[in-house]
Amino acid sequence: MSILNTLVQSFDPEGTLGIAVTNPESLQSTTKTANLIAGKRVPFQASINGMKLPAFATLKSASLSRLSLENHTSANGTKPLVTGIFNNVEMDIELIIGTDTMTIQEFLLASSNAAALQDKTVTALNKYKVQVARDLTPEEIAQITSETQDAFVASTLEQFTPTLENLGFRFNNGMTFFWQQFGASIEGYNQILELFKAAGATNVLSATKNVPDNVQEIWAMPKNLTGLEVVAFEVGRATRSESKTGQGFLDFADAIAENYKRVVGLRREADMIKSDILQNSVAQAWSAEKIDAADKYAASLIRVSQQWANTWSGSSRGVTTDPKDPSVQTPQNQYYVTKAPCGRFSVVVDGKVTPVDLWTNSLSANTSGNTTSSVTAPAATDESPITWQ
Repeated sequence: MSILNTLVQSFDPEGTLGIAVTNPESLQSTTKTANLIAGKRVPFQASINGMKLPAFATLKSASLSRLSLENHTSANGTKPLVTGIFNNVEMDIELIIGTDTMTIQEFLLASSNAAALQDKTVTALNKYKVQVARDLTPEEIAQITSETQDAFVASTLEQFTPTLENLGFRFNNGMTFFWQQFGASIEGYNQILELFKAAGATNVLSATKNVPDNVQEIWAMPKNLTGLEVVAFEVGRATRSESKTGQGFLDFADAIAENYKRVVGLRREADMIKSDILQNSVAQAWSAEKIDAADKYAASLIRVSQQWANTWSGSSRGVTTDPKDPSVQTPQNQYYVTKAPCGRFSVVVDGKVTPVDLWTNSLSANTSGNTTSSVTAPAATDESPITWQ
């Protein structure tokens, strides 16, 4: 027996520590808050399609570009709600999937390649089935599947990156991150507001359209200014069971993956409709009215797919609730940006890192509290005209 074996057996004779490698998920921290720090590889719990995964986030850059204050009324009374936007947010998201480590972009590519291979396999099987005019044997299915896999040329990340950018996922150029803090500290808000104003932010409340009565202030950084540099921020998880629509921010991986699936799915549906329009136009099988209606619907799908792709916080589908029966909800053909829970962050002022704390009771604060994200009107960006977030 080696010295190492002797040492490890004497160190843990009861085998208590094995769970750390056989079932690491059971040892996950119960906290729902991840604290990102520029240049530091920070662990967080990711989730994709309901599956929990270990993950890491490395913040590269971010800047505060928008800040607002409103009175939020709930069953617990009326309290301050602070919302904001971080712009130019660049970060690496790494997922630990089994023994593999891959970036979120590599995961999206792997999912797309797998779906493309499946489509080609099904097409090949159906084509051969038509040729032989009978059901295929298990041996024929296995052979065609194998031949299709061997002939399939997977897309590379280099080829895939322009596609992501065309869809709105501009990882390399920085994306937005929308956040909110319920029951915010007015003292903390005034602190960051003064720093924000000193950096060049202006009051855009009067220039903002469709502002609800409960909104008190809206401040934004002019386009020609970068904004306050953000070098750290916390991000929490929404409790979807407490949301009327069952939506809300969970983590970066979930937000990006679900947004990507939504955008690609809508674009694919629009492409299929356009293909049907072309075929039926040539065959003169559809009336002019039907072609026009189909064309408008395809255009609406593309428009919806373009909503809120370029954001780390993800999107939520608009839902109309029956005022007489709240359990009756109708999904809208509209998506809104999701705001992630965030009550603390640090900015750089005159070369020094300045912490900002928006928690009312910071000592007992925990972002895992009632931080559901509501689906409201679209959040504004720095584009003109400004609309309410």
